[in-house]
Amino acid sequence: MRLLLALILAVSASAPLAAADNSVFAYAMRPPARFEAYVGRVLSPMRYFIRNLPTESKAFVISEIAQYHRSSERRWVRAVNAAMRADTDGNDRLDRSELSRAGVQAQKIDELFRLFGKSDDAAVSRHELNTVSEPLVVAARTLLEVDDGDEVRLPDLLDRAIRVFREVDTDDDLEISASEYQSAFGDVETNANEPSLTRDTVTRLLVNLLRDTSDMTLPPGSLDCSLPRPSSEADIVLLGVYEGAAISDVYIGSPEKQTTTAEINIKAGREPLYIILTAIEPMIWRLTGATGRVERVVLSGPKRARSGAVGISVDKLSLADGDDRDVCVPLFHDIAPQQAKSIGDRIAATIGRAPDRMAATYSVARLLVTSMDFEDAPVSQPLAPPGFDPEEWRAAMQLAPAGLVSIDPSKVAAFAPAARYKVLPHRFGFAKPIPSLPKGVRSGKFGLDLGVAIPEGSPARSSVVPEEAGR
Repeated sequence: MRLLLALILAVSASAPLAAADNSVFAYAMRPPARFEAYVGRVLSPMRYFIRNLPTESKAFVISEIAQYHRSSERRWVRAVNAAMRADTDGNDRLDRSELSRAGVQAQKIDELFRLFGKSDDAAVSRHELNTVSEPLVVAARTLLEVDDGDEVRLPDLLDRAIRVFREVDTDDDLEISASEYQSAFGDVETNANEPSLTRDTVTRLLVNLLRDTSDMTLPPGSLDCSLPRPSSEADIVLLGVYEGAAISDVYIGSPEKQTTTAEINIKAGREPLYIILTAIEPMIWRLTGATGRVERVVLSGPKRARSGAVGISVDKLSLADGDDRDVCVPLFHDIAPQQAKSIGDRIAATIGRAPDRMAATYSVARLLVTSMDFEDAPVSQPLAPPGFDPEEWRAAMQLAPAGLVSIDPSKVAAFAPAARYKVLPHRFGFAKPIPSLPKGVRSGKFGLDLGVAIPEGSPARSSVVPEEAGR
């Protein structure tokens, strides 16, 4: 085994890298670190990003990683602000007496000071708290540093990890000693098997201070919701949905999820429009009508990095900061009376003004702007196109009442590449012969004729049953 690992390292040799610039690898290399354990530590935080990778490409989508990194940094600044409320003397430092008066247990204060290397009469500063990192955040930062375009391939990342290890392992024994680590990085951190100074550790120690961060404003210069402000003349339109009522034949970034689509039909008018669109599922918004009125379109929602728009240029498109736990533009597809003010206040805090018009629905086929009238499904369902099985088409239309919409990928404004699905998503994928299972089929039982191979891909909650000989 050790010989095999040595051969891997030898094959990966190339030009030296600046080891100190590779933070995720330094984090995973804390001594004592054998090569096999080091690779495991490198990949462990990457699993968060790997789980959403297209199986055929194994490439990290940079826009999604950047989105995660921004929201994580912003969330931590809020947490630090919450902790600093215990700073009663206003010197931007937390000493033992202040933490004790704030209700932090003595043993937790002891552990916190030990992790920061502080004596009993010292204090932990705001700056020190702000610089605490987390393996997943470090991993995101490293992926962004590796970035050479729209995506980073997993093999390239592993190759870089091996080359960094080889540079630090000067005696080629497949293990990083304390002296080797210190020569490369200038300091020897805590043993990798012991609790380390991470955001998760600090949160556990200061949980009573960090519990409520929802009302914390961010100080100047921190990562805040950096959306462009609307012009003074603009009408601000906010729409919240779960998904579109139609299925798109085009995806953005990754074909591993189905993409829905909806139309935003803009009526003629004088005022420019600042449109905020939030959805749970990946969406392609089709802007039609008087699109010259559009000043800005903001996309929000957990899958907004895999969403886009048709009918506007990409320079008028923005992605809201945040992720599904902490997003500048709140997620909603229903508006109770008590929620409307809260949502409006959140938008006002982000862009300086509350929405002039607001609407919400679970599934949308078409929205008229600025009357904010919905058309949830077409008046008549389209018939199956030539080459599609009529029965399967009708079954698909039951779940996607606005049907299948063909979109030109070259006309899509987005922050990741747009392309056509090789196999149509949803039940539409079963309406003609397929090489792999379609995305977005929630459940079902599918039979295969005798001699037909099981298609590639995951059946999710569905089952695929081949016909048996003689039956």
